[in-house]
Amino acid sequence: MLRGFGQPRTEDSPDRSVAKSRIELGSVLTRVYSELRPHHFNSEDPESMPALQQLILQVVKDVYPHLPREDKERLMKLVISEMTGFGPLDPLMRMEGVTDIQAIGPQTIHYTLEGKRQAFVDAQFRDEEHCRQFVHRLAIQCGRTFDESVREVDLDLADGSRLHAIKTTSGTVMTIRRPSRFLDLSFLLNKRVITHKAIAFLKAVQQRKLSWIIAGNTGSLKTTLIQLLLSQEVVSPNRVVAVIEEKKELRPDLPYVISMEEVLPKSDGQGGYQLRQYVRAAMRMYLDVLVIGELRGPEALDALRAANSGHQVISSIHAGTPEQALAALKTLGLTAGQVSETVIDELIAGGIRILVQNERIESSSGYRLLLKSISEVVYQDGMLAARPIFEFQEEGSGMDGVPAGKLQFLGLSEGLEKDFHSWGIPIEALLGGNK
Repeated sequence: MLRGFGQPRTEDSPDRSVAKSRIELGSVLTRVYSELRPHHFNSEDPESMPALQQLILQVVKDVYPHLPREDKERLMKLVISEMTGFGPLDPLMRMEGVTDIQAIGPQTIHYTLEGKRQAFVDAQFRDEEHCRQFVHRLAIQCGRTFDESVREVDLDLADGSRLHAIKTTSGTVMTIRRPSRFLDLSFLLNKRVITHKAIAFLKAVQQRKLSWIIAGNTGSLKTTLIQLLLSQEVVSPNRVVAVIEEKKELRPDLPYVISMEEVLPKSDGQGGYQLRQYVRAAMRMYLDVLVIGELRGPEALDALRAANSGHQVISSIHAGTPEQALAALKTLGLTAGQVSETVIDELIAGGIRILVQNERIESSSGYRLLLKSISEVVYQDGMLAARPIFEFQEEGSGMDGVPAGKLQFLGLSEGLEKDFHSWGIPIEALLGGNK
């Protein structure tokens, strides 16, 4: 905190010095934030940001031209400190195991650590203006703004985190989702979320280029599992992969990746580019795998057409059971308004071969992640159905009420078994037998 810049300490009481200091720092910050541009953040090193330092120094000179040089330098250092890193949230952003951080206004901050939500009381934002300046500064670094004309913003931060901020009657609400710490499938194995057999099967699905969809509730690792199955350990490095998302989350560890992100239209309704347009464009590309982060609308119809025309399609959908997932996929396909229910059913059955079902279960001790089933999508007697290949079989429940049990291999259909054989994949050997 600044204390009586340019003034003899004997002339100001401590209270007046504190008030004056806050006014000095706040006025400089407000002016700096109003003039920030992306080029002011041209380096990740706070010590080597000449453009930002020059801006701050000029603002200090303009606002307080008669301030002694030493005080100007001190003020500049304080402003730089305010404008680098994550401010009050810095300890949480550095803490291992934190998955989510949320600030509701300037003083209420909580976070999720190992599945448990906890209050953060070690630091706060000074006021609502500080909150908005914090978001605005991060937005500027991403080529966006969060000024008076903007009410909501989504940002992809440099460390891989995603930040959503919106102005509400409760103040500015910030939600930060930290990047996944699951570097490989071994973590899920150690947590008994998945089994060696299930991993072997999913790798075979990727090798065979079967289209598959993962369903689940929020936070059930749908995106994480897709990411882990798009590594060079699983996918041939010769394949060209197109990734289409509303907001970029997936970063496949592969040499030939085309990433596309939805572009929102401007205030006049022009200039946007939707997921469906990207999916249609991708179908004209020379590629092997089409990944759509999440199916939410009529792009589902184009994804089904791609799956029926030789592309491997991978995506996710919000649903609580395999049956709900198929119904949701059908409903989304119908929103395109161009085909009948029967045609949609046939496109789903002919294109999507595998359905993975995840679940995140909340409990008094936090949460548990379960891979509930891996199923083959079939069309029989005029109905879509999910025939289980792997299924979580409950064996009672723990002290916190979360189901206990494990994922069991139930067997492959004759048709699926022959499909793997046609590609030279020894599926029985990989799974230790068909039953």
